Amino acid sequence: NTLSISPTSISDCNSCTIPISDNGSFEIYVNNNTEEAITDNNKTVTYLNVNSNGVHTSTTSAEDCTDIRYTTSVTFASGASAPQTWSGIVFRDDMDNSQTYVSLDAVTVNGTDYTANVAVTNTSGYLEVDLSGLDGTAAPKPNSGAKLAITYTFHAPDGSEGSFIDWSHLTVPGFGTTCTGDETY
Repeated sequence: NTLSISPTSISDCNSCTIPISDNGSFEIYVNNNTEEAITDNNKTVTYLNVNSNGVHTSTTSAEDCTDIRYTTSVTFASGASAPQTWSGIVFRDDMDNSQTYVSLDAVTVNGTDYTANVAVTNTSGYLEVDLSGLDGTAAPKPNSGAKLAITYTFHAPDGSEGSFIDWSHLTVPGFGTTCTGDETY
């Protein structure tokens, strides 16, 4: 199968143009311009292309009716620029292009798995993970410069051909972004 896209540009919350000019690849955009609470972020995609007949297909793009595994990582700032607790910090993925939820595979802080301590609070139309439960664990606090990584799997349904942007968000209460104090990164 050949994946073709028609390039277009989008604007972020500061009305800055994010050019999209790459043909035939999966693009990831991080809308994080000058925020202080998050110092680094990354999103990776792994195509789990095993079709309904058990045949493994290309790993360079997703096939209809197969799974896609995402890992979204953020590194918090150290000190007063980031929260002292995980309370109220919520991760969200918009499950764009009619993707459906399969699983929450891992939630790690500085490489240690804390998946059992978080709550998946929504899987219908979007994935939402409440990270407040990390406060009752040995997980480093965000303001220690903690690196959070969330790995999850979605299903690409039949008819989901084409390229799309998969939006993820992290709500960090009390630490607004440059978009008029919006607490979502």
